[in-house]
Amino acid sequence: MMHTLRAVWRERHRVQFCCMCLICRLLLLTGGVCLLLAAVACQTPPPAAPITSPLPTPGAQGRSVTKVAFTHNVSGKFQIAVLNLETLEMTPLTEFGEPGDAEPDWSPDGRTIAFISGRNRGLDFEIFLMNADGSQPRPIISPPHTNSGNYSPRFSPDGRRIAFHTNRDGNMEVYVANADGSNLVNISRHPANDAAPSWSPDGRLIAFASDRGGSYGIYVMNADGSDVRLVFDEPNVMDFRPRFRPDGKQILFSHHPLPGSDSVLALINLDGSEMRFLTTPPAQAAQASWIDNDTIVYSGRPDEKSLWQLYTMRADGSARRQLTFNTGASHRNPVPYTP
Repeated sequence: MMHTLRAVWRERHRVQFCCMCLICRLLLLTGGVCLLLAAVACQTPPPAAPITSPLPTPGAQGRSVTKVAFTHNVSGKFQIAVLNLETLEMTPLTEFGEPGDAEPDWSPDGRTIAFISGRNRGLDFEIFLMNADGSQPRPIISPPHTNSGNYSPRFSPDGRRIAFHTNRDGNMEVYVANADGSNLVNISRHPANDAAPSWSPDGRLIAFASDRGGSYGIYVMNADGSDVRLVFDEPNVMDFRPRFRPDGKQILFSHHPLPGSDSVLALINLDGSEMRFLTTPPAQAAQASWIDNDTIVYSGRPDEKSLWQLYTMRADGSARRQLTFNTGASHRNPVPYTP
């Protein structure tokens, strides 16, 4: 499945991506969607004892996280599950055939999960909503034609809108729609590929990845698509899957030199200054999200031959802790719900 999605992504967009967004190796994991990356030596941590508090690292804001939605391929195809961070108990939410479900995102109230699915249209992915327990899955955004799809849905902070990227116009563009799938608007409107959108905490900005500079870099624009500005771009590197820090002052993203398979996580100020790596090769890290302003959950592995597992660490790259230890499946696209 992963190899199929990567192949589809490359064929459709003529670009090499790194690891699962499902699709973006889409990091687009493939995130085809799927979806990767940056630095402080990431050694394989020893098996951790069960977490006895909601978070390995308490957040400065005093919030507690109880669960993380993620994508895994235990059954040989990608499905969505939830990990309880207090007990490390894993609960599957979807169980459909190829090409599977991926890229979950919680609504702000924790009652709904948006995700992409190929259950109806195959590799022409639709955006679905389902209840937080996996019940009542329903499509809300479908591709207008074959050989197109919708990827990386992200709820706005107020829960009223969903940002996503799609190749319905030929290239990848960032769209915004109402949370029920209505009123689709192309906000990036550029001939290059724009993907992996992420809202700022106040909902005024959207960070995204774009190859408009040649290779994929990190950009920010207003929520209506105006005032696009470059945050970071480096030749022959794929920078992808940006995530605003909860205080809105920095952006976390995946950094993937091309060619090659190394992927690391990086943190940069919103104005593009003071970039630093949180992880370093040969360990790989990708698809990170913020649990709170001081704690990150991400997908990682000690080397390119190992399966991807879920980890947490502090915002400075310290105190890494492994959460999953399944030797038969990769775990990708972690997104925490903070009550």
